Amino acid sequence: MSELSATAKRKLRQSRRSSTKRKPRLEFSKKLTIGDSIGYVVIMLVVFAILLFRPELATFAQNFFAYLTTAYVSLRLGYTAKAGVENYKKIAENYKTIAELASEGDPEMETDCESDDEESLG
Repeated sequence: MSELSATAKRKLRQSRRSSTKRKPRLEFSKKLTIGDSIGYVVIMLVVFAILLFRPELATFAQNFFAYLTTAYVSLRLGYTAKAGVENYKKIAENYKTIAELASEGDPEMETDCESDDEESLG
């Protein structure tokens, strides 16, 4: 059996690594959002327990609820904005790729857009 070269061994290892199924890792922002959501629910349960067992602390619980909800909504809006920007970038890259393929004359990218426009104009 012949010895494999170093580059062949490296390529073989890389192909084995890529072929094994790995669980996709969550992004940091998703972990942060999930953790904050769980924390929000837990703290809301604590606030409701305070209201149930200590009704004289209702003012404290009401203020705490308002502050906590504001922070949670801010986090969700920030995450939504971040995801929107990432999706916009992905769509723009895909659109650029499609435009490049269409300009190269790829037969799969042929469309009847011009003929449709002429028909709609009369």
